[in-house]
Amino acid sequence: MSTYQNSADEILSVGSTDRVNSLYDAFSAGELDAFAALCATDVEWIQSEGFPYGGRHVGARAVLEGVRNTLDHYWEGFGFERREVRDLGDALLVIGVYTGTHRATGSPVRAEAAHVLEFEGGLLRRFRQFTDTKLFHDAATSFSHAGEADSSGEQVLASGGIDDLKGIAAALEHYLLGARTGESSIMRLAFHDQATTHGTLGGELISGPIQVLFDWHDQNGPAERLDAKVRSVEVSGLTAHAVVELRDWTGVDFIDRFSFSKERGRWSIVHKSFEVIGTS
Repeated sequence: MSTYQNSADEILSVGSTDRVNSLYDAFSAGELDAFAALCATDVEWIQSEGFPYGGRHVGARAVLEGVRNTLDHYWEGFGFERREVRDLGDALLVIGVYTGTHRATGSPVRAEAAHVLEFEGGLLRRFRQFTDTKLFHDAATSFSHAGEADSSGEQVLASGGIDDLKGIAAALEHYLLGARTGESSIMRLAFHDQATTHGTLGGELISGPIQVLFDWHDQNGPAERLDAKVRSVEVSGLTAHAVVELRDWTGVDFIDRFSFSKERGRWSIVHKSFEVIGTS
């Protein structure tokens, strides 16, 4: 879950302080009613240009679904620690630090940021974000370097050119987001049209065209608590292999082994084999 915590002595009136705390707390918790009560009906939420899953979002529901929920799907332990809040007269300036670990690559991010909050009639009218978007892009497209530890202290082994590793990370990102949301249409983006899968689950063989996986996933539902760790990535020319450890895919733990192929500059999964290693 995203956390937007405060550790600063805020240079504001008590009313402004309470307003900021309530707003960030409701956003962090994903509480639509509480968040909407603090926002104008057509609140405008503007992420920095180039920020992952950013852009302009209008309305409290669109903000929570398009920003908060999406960040939670892609980033583990994502949060914003407020360091300082200042009254600008017609707006509030919130300064702090983003932290988190990208679920697909295992790479951490730490980025300073500033938020400008504009209010009208006591309600948030416009939110604008300013941060170094390259730090997020690098974490989302670069696996931890070979032999270095990820955020859990375990090593992630990666070999290959940076562009190739970014392409593989993008495919895995679609796979994991599809798993967590229960949307096989998103998961499908990771796979080659002629991809296959093979493995045994609960004594039942699941093997054949990748549509077999999508059909199972549609019936099984979203893996909302899924935790994924990329254990290794190895690139050799136009092919690659990756091993991913998955914990709590609706109560089951897996090791996934992927084979990738690069066609017309795009990496996609051509085969997924899986092994059950326990339960959560």
